[in-house]
Amino acid sequence: MKKSTTIPGQTLVMKFGGTSVDSVDALMNVTRIIKDARTRYPRVVVITSAMADVTDLLLESAILAAQGKIATLSCVETMLKEKHFSVVNALIKDRRLCKETKREISYLIKSFVDLCRAIAVLGEPSPRGLGCGGIAWRTDEHPFARWGSGNRGGQGQNY
Repeated sequence: MKKSTTIPGQTLVMKFGGTSVDSVDALMNVTRIIKDARTRYPRVVVITSAMADVTDLLLESAILAAQGKIATLSCVETMLKEKHFSVVNALIKDRRLCKETKREISYLIKSFVDLCRAIAVLGEPSPRGLGCGGIAWRTDEHPFARWGSGNRGGQGQNY
């Protein structure tokens, strides 16, 4: 493989969408892309979306919780763990790091479930909690979507 010349002083910002991080194969491809970029750029910033369908599942769960429907939360918790743990098990070979990563994922999922239970008690999800300060951003309109696309000396690539 031909090695590219490093571009001094540049920061490359790469964003990977949900399907780009949805499976072991997809994540391995993302890893290859990032490693290749690091041979050409002194600074690489990587932004990822949630795995495919996870954002919809989270929003749907919060909306159902606002309606007092929390019976499915344990299923949602299990689905989220299975989806994320399968990738962790396949990609992280170091047992200690694998265990720590799963613990962090479990903590985040439990925090989400707790949030849904709180929403059920309140009877409504706050717009601030569900939509970035009450504003439902389209991806291409979000203020951070333009960061790195030429401003601040960076280059943006969306994968």
